[in-house]
Formats: sequence, structure tokens, C-alpha cells
Amino acid sequence: MKTFIAAVAVAFLAPMISEAGIASPNGSLLRLPDGSFVGTSYDGGTEKIGAAFRITRFSELTTIANFITNSAENPASGFVRDASGALWGTSPFGGTGDLGTIYRCDPATGTVEVKFSFGGANGRAPSGPLVMDSAGVFYGTTTRGGTLDLGTVFSFVPTSGTLTTLAEFSGVNGATLGAEPESGLLRDAAGVLWGTTTAGGALGQGTMFKIDAGVFSSVLSFTGTNGTELGSIPRGELLDDGAG
Repeated sequence: MKTFIAAVAVAFLAPMISEAGIASPNGSLLRLPDGSFVGTSYDGGTEKIGAAFRITRFSELTTIANFITNSAENPASGFVRDASGALWGTSPFGGTGDLGTIYRCDPATGTVEVKFSFGGANGRAPSGPLVMDSAGVFYGTTTRGGTLDLGTVFSFVPTSGTLTTLAEFSGVNGATLGAEPESGLLRDAAGVLWGTTTAGGALGQGTMFKIDAGVFSSVLSFTGTNGTELGSIPRGELLDDGAG
């Protein structure tokens, strides 16, 4: 429900965002303790490669940061906020090699700092948001990269800058069914990571998966217009209803 409301808010405020020089807002809005919302745009900003913005409860829009060339570029998802109040996200472009980044945005100064540049073998082109655990470790997905260039699941420790690949997708066969995840992960109360892929699986229509204590499991393969698991190409984040 929160994701739906945030998406509606972005659509409702689109004309105002466009007038402010921000274009193509993506992902969910993040609500801050003061009741304002922050988000990102894929285009617009001073270099037309994206911006971070804030909207108050009174519909006042301000630009927090402008993404610049050779840094994080064209963010395709929203933020997660750490204990210090800094905003963290991913971008599918920018960084060393232009293969995507994990970045930190200081909302007070507007500084965007690349904290990790993907290299291909460890993933590339992340388009989903990060999720954070109680220890401040981030988890996310990349749409491509890995051994088969079908995407990955990773963890990232911001204090050390260490990225660990938790899974590499194997497409329509293999132990890690699925390919090209475009959304981020859901971390449930037990610490299990859940996600979806837009392709791969038994019929190539996408999958749902989980990673529990480091062990990857394919939960289901979508079957398209027929079969027991109707649907295909899931792109949005999963939601937890509180009852599991």
C-alpha cells in the first residue's frame, strides 16, 4: 500500500516536477521523519541525467542534488535512509566503466558520492532500490552481469565498501532460475530476502525467489496466460502484509 501511495503521489505531482526541471521520476518516494518525501528522477537536473528531489507536506518541491557525468547517473529507483540520515541508492549507469553504482546522497549538502562501481562480473546495471538490515548492511539486485550476464543478488557493507555476490541467475535452467531482476528485494522479519525476476524460470516468463541464510531457492516460475502460476515479467517490489 505504501508503494502504491508513493507511486500515485509521483504521478499526481508530475506537472510540478516537470516545471522544476526534473523529468521522469522513478521508483517509490521515501517518507522522512518530518513528513516530507524524497525521490529520484531518471532525467532532468543540470546535466539531464537525473536529480534527487524533496516534496514537503505543503507540496513545495526542491532539488536536493543533481547527478553529474562520471558519477552516479540516471537513477531508476528511490532511496533508503541510513541511521545518520544519508540517502542511499543505485544507478544503472555511471561509475568506473559506466556499469552502474551504489551511491550515497547527503540531503543537507546535495553531495552525491559513488560508494561502489559495478564491474560486470559482480553485476551491472542495478535498477532496483536497496534494502537495509538492522546492522546497516544493504542488499540489492543487478539486472545484468554475473557469470551468465543474467543478473545478480548482492550485499554491500558501507563501512568497508565490500560487495558480496549472493546469487547469480542461471536463466531457464540451473540452480538459480530467473534472469534480469528489475526490482529490489523485500527483507522479511526473519531476515529472508525475497524478490522477482522479469525473465528466466521454467518457461522464461519470470520467477519469484528467496535467499534464506545464504541459500537460494526458486519459489515459483510464472506460466504466462495458462498454467498454475499465471502472470509474467514482474517488475515491481514485493510487499509484506505483516502476516508473512
